[in-house]
Amino acid sequence: MVHLLAVRMTQQSKWYNIGIFFIMKAKELDQKFDNGDDILDFLDLSRAKRVMQDQKRVDGDFPVWMLELLDKEASRIGVTRQSIIKVWLAERLEQLAANKALQRTNR
Repeated sequence: MVHLLAVRMTQQSKWYNIGIFFIMKAKELDQKFDNGDDILDFLDLSRAKRVMQDQKRVDGDFPVWMLELLDKEASRIGVTRQSIIKVWLAERLEQLAANKALQRTNR
């Protein structure tokens, strides 16, 4: 099976970005990437999406002592309270997922 990737060439590559497309096999793109070549000119980033990044607002009630400690730590490392809560929750959820995966492999 042949996989083709249609990519827009840029002016830097001596092509003008006026809808001219260059066809490259996926293996060629993989090889450029593996060689450490810059492949950004071969990607259409306007259509790129980050998966599982939809957001939903959540409200929570925290004790004052906890908020004071959160604010102190957030200030120490130069981030917002919301950022530190997100990072710490993400770290904890990743730990839980890793522990569950480890338990499944040890069975």
